[in-house]
Amino acid sequence: MIRIHILALTCMMATSVFAIAQQSDSVYIRGRYLSNGLWRYNNAGVLKYSALKFKQVAYTDSVTHVGGIMKDQRFTIAVPADITPGVYRISPGWNDVIIDGKEKEITYTLNGVNKDSMSVNFTISEENKLYQDYLKHSTAQLKWINELVRKYQKSKSNDLQKQIEDRRERYQKDYENFCKQHDGTWAALLVKNSPHRFAPIDMDSVNAKRYLHRNNYWDGIDTNNPKLVNTPLYLGVIENYIYYYFDKSLKIDPEALGDSLVTACDTVLTHFGGNEDTKGFAVKHLEAIFMMTSQEKPLHFVDTFYADYLDNCGQCTDEDEKSLAEQFRQRIARDNVISEGLPAPEIDIEDAGDKYKTLKDIPSDLLLLMFWQEGCSHCEEQMPQIEEYMRANPNKVTVLAICITSNDKNYQDAIKAFPHLLFICDNKTGGNKYDGAAAKAYFVNGTPNYFLLDKNRKFIGAYYTWDIVMNKLK
Repeated sequence: MIRIHILALTCMMATSVFAIAQQSDSVYIRGRYLSNGLWRYNNAGVLKYSALKFKQVAYTDSVTHVGGIMKDQRFTIAVPADITPGVYRISPGWNDVIIDGKEKEITYTLNGVNKDSMSVNFTISEENKLYQDYLKHSTAQLKWINELVRKYQKSKSNDLQKQIEDRRERYQKDYENFCKQHDGTWAALLVKNSPHRFAPIDMDSVNAKRYLHRNNYWDGIDTNNPKLVNTPLYLGVIENYIYYYFDKSLKIDPEALGDSLVTACDTVLTHFGGNEDTKGFAVKHLEAIFMMTSQEKPLHFVDTFYADYLDNCGQCTDEDEKSLAEQFRQRIARDNVISEGLPAPEIDIEDAGDKYKTLKDIPSDLLLLMFWQEGCSHCEEQMPQIEEYMRANPNKVTVLAICITSNDKNYQDAIKAFPHLLFICDNKTGGNKYDGAAAKAYFVNGTPNYFLLDKNRKFIGAYYTWDIVMNKLK
């Protein structure tokens, strides 16, 4: 299953029919989006998959509307004829289209009347028709096989077991025949690298999922093919492998999760390490995943061992690549300041109870700095938990709650609501919330952010969730 990506496109109202003169140096994507009238789109775009996010290739801001409500929406998008062959995402509808560089016109209808079961029908494009026909056929096969497995798990019928084995064998033969018959096409390349693995028939769904992730996950996938870089296939392969460890049914301890993700990350990069193109893609995509999920340990692992792939953007013009490189440099600078055993930067805490001036003035063997902001849902969820812990363990740790948004009524309400915490405001005048002296000193760029200090006010660790902090305090 490929994880869904979302890109917000700027919507501009337009009611004129879009027409474009056919040119020999363009590939034309012509689409029709059938809707129930509830989903309105005012522009259409061709988007390229990348390790970081979608990149827009071409778009049109003119589409056909009927009476201002989308009923028969059509669009035409011209993309350069020398576009790199691959898989692209089309909006509206967020469906994938193969652009092979040979076909100069691709025409399709996307039926979105039922948003939960959209269907694509290509009328012009042999490559896309070939791929979509296979997907529809294989999906129907798998649906029938899964239904038979559910019935078998209830009855344990020998006849059902034989049916399942026969249909699985037929599915595998159809898969192999398609790849062989259409070898050399993008359709065959995508199908060949998306093999379906069947779990043992007697396994329940949870155990089957674990089995498939732990056994033979990488078998049959060519992870060193530069053609598949920046395709949903490689994105899905990496994301499904990594996000498996976030499955709550596994009950992985929050701190142990970091170690598991480091191991998983190492596995991914070993498989994608056959050439610089696939390896570089995997490194950057893993960085994006770990930044989005605030996973400090695997992020540090990638920063340390794959720095060359993250800090090589001196001459690049891509803004996303520049941003990734800059964030990498900031994390390296942060590690030089915030690491276990280093002295914590001093901050102004004179308004913490009106009696402390330095961190060492706070009489506690353990001091927890918590950076928070008003309106942060995770902060709002975790601060009551911290208050409850402090009431039950009054001498265990002192918490200094550092607000990075301007001092207002909500801040004063927090002081009253959580009396067991010390409060200071790092941003009394407004402006950029991360420009406060304390936020800058501790390289804070998100909330909540926790820093646990020993009695000498040296770092024990930096964390992003209260659960991990609580485990440290045990």
